[in-house]
Amino acid sequence: MKYLLFLGSGRTGSTVLGHSLNSHPEIFISREMRVLQSAIERNLPVSSFSEKIIQHAISDYFHPTANMENSAASLWQKDWIYADRMMKKPSESVIAIGDKKQGGNTKILRSDPMKVSSALLGFDVIYITCIRRPDQVMRSYLNVGKSPESAVIEMTDDMILGAEHVVSNRGIVVIYEELLRNPKKELSLVLDTICAKMYSDDLARMSTQINRSKNSNPAIDEEARLLINSYYPGFLKEIVNLVSIRRPDIKDAWRI
Repeated sequence: MKYLLFLGSGRTGSTVLGHSLNSHPEIFISREMRVLQSAIERNLPVSSFSEKIIQHAISDYFHPTANMENSAASLWQKDWIYADRMMKKPSESVIAIGDKKQGGNTKILRSDPMKVSSALLGFDVIYITCIRRPDQVMRSYLNVGKSPESAVIEMTDDMILGAEHVVSNRGIVVIYEELLRNPKKELSLVLDTICAKMYSDDLARMSTQINRSKNSNPAIDEEARLLINSYYPGFLKEIVNLVSIRRPDIKDAWRI
């Protein structure tokens, strides 16, 4: 069985990506379970949580914000499009499971990469990151109350580490802006990589989970850009050069 290990910064669209993938009948992506953290703290393999991940993913499919903490749904995911409530249940062939906790997974990986590798033994691990233009990630962090310094440090550290592991392991880079513009293309990239069946009805249903009315080409947020540069000069160039190894279209996607 494949395990999708989400890595990278928070506030990049990874939750809606996970929610969309969870609409596929053979993919089960839970959210906010902190599976990796729980496995390491209890000295258990992630595989021991497989059934819980599947059941949690089914619950998330029907009630996308039910398991979010501290009323985060009203603040962080207020513009989601909810699932169409079609039946989802474990199929005879579960292709992949995962827990969408991109930022949290990255912090655990940074603290103890050996324990992460050990916890994931038995899975065919596929590394995946959802990446978004840094000035927009920075603005999103500021909008939810992060201080400028902590927002820059968290975003840049997590984005770089996540991208490094995804690139070095020939994983999947999903570009948030492209996910908004052409969800079928970005989702097909994921499904093709994990060898999941791509039925047209499934792909269409997965695409409906993405709010395409959101601006996929926002103007550069100059305040956020300057804040990033003041703490980490040259970050944009560094992350673009790194990501372009897997996604040569990153500059076009970000309109830079």
